[in-house]
Amino acid sequence: MKKTLYLTVLLAVSIALIFTGCGQSTTTNPEGEEIPFNYISTSEFRAMIDAGDLESGKIIAVCSQTEAEFAESSVPGAIVTHARPLETADDFAKLNPALEAINTSDAKVVILCPRGGSGATRPFEYFMENGVDTDRLLILQGGVEAFAIDYPDYVVTQ
Repeated sequence: MKKTLYLTVLLAVSIALIFTGCGQSTTTNPEGEEIPFNYISTSEFRAMIDAGDLESGKIIAVCSQTEAEFAESSVPGAIVTHARPLETADDFAKLNPALEAINTSDAKVVILCPRGGSGATRPFEYFMENGVDTDRLLILQGGVEAFAIDYPDYVVTQ
């Protein structure tokens, strides 16, 4: 009985530590200051789409999904980069067309990735490091997967 309880507690603590590590909520700007990532809920993103903000350019959606992830479910109107995984200079260079669009606008930027994790936080940091004001950058909470679950009529498959 004690062994089972011990293993259960150990498992619970391990899972908590794993999810805490995956839930990074801050980054460091070029000046070395810690700043929070900005998140947007699926319902807030849907409201922006319904208001015509994506179509009119009031917001820019940047999709970092791989080709396979994009084919599974994607948001129409997003700038497609297929930048995942972001490991090499060539991977980050895939974000440059989106960066150019961002730099020619004052629109808010919603970063889309599969689950709202590093596929979005790394582009957030890249855009920040390249001069985009962090107040403009938003990460879709839960990513495209959560958006597809909450609003299946708002995503398409290829």
